[in-house]
Amino acid sequence: MNALRRHLHAFLVAIPFLCGVMEPALAGRTCDPWIPTATSVSKGLELGKPSFDLLEASGAEVALIARAGQDLTQYRLRYSHVGFVRRDHPDGRWTVVHELNGCGTATSSLYAQGLGNFFLDDPFRYEAMIMIPDIETQHRLVAMLGGALPQTMHDSHYNVVAYPFSTDDQNSNQWVLELLARALS
Repeated sequence: MNALRRHLHAFLVAIPFLCGVMEPALAGRTCDPWIPTATSVSKGLELGKPSFDLLEASGAEVALIARAGQDLTQYRLRYSHVGFVRRDHPDGRWTVVHELNGCGTATSSLYAQGLGNFFLDDPFRYEAMIMIPDIETQHRLVAMLGGALPQTMHDSHYNVVAYPFSTDDQNSNQWVLELLARALS
């Protein structure tokens, strides 16, 4: 649990920097036209496999999963996007539930994607971090993710520099942190 708190603390501390350095309304990469190649699809799916194996071995019901969608090394950050990954989601065994905006827009939606798809957005680095909450928090998150609360807490007015306490707009990492805070409270 202490390791999880340290990771969450580091992530929470990083949020203001993430909000201040990313381009407006992008879903982890530039809006330049991009056509997936066989290599990029293979790499994305290959990253999904060890993530799946780690989650299976963990016995967890839900975890947080982060990806390195953008190069944030100049800010000493590795990961730019986070979501929840849930065992036995109605859409599949391990499904990532996260918020994304339409490229170049100020509108977001919630998505449920398989692990392989989560890594197919042309990431900067094919790397993931998985954080497993304590069992009580997992139970709360599973209950929350299975109900209407994720949609209720989602604000489709997307702003990458959304202020964490704003009720006018939201960004993808903020949505995850707000749900996590609710589960921890």
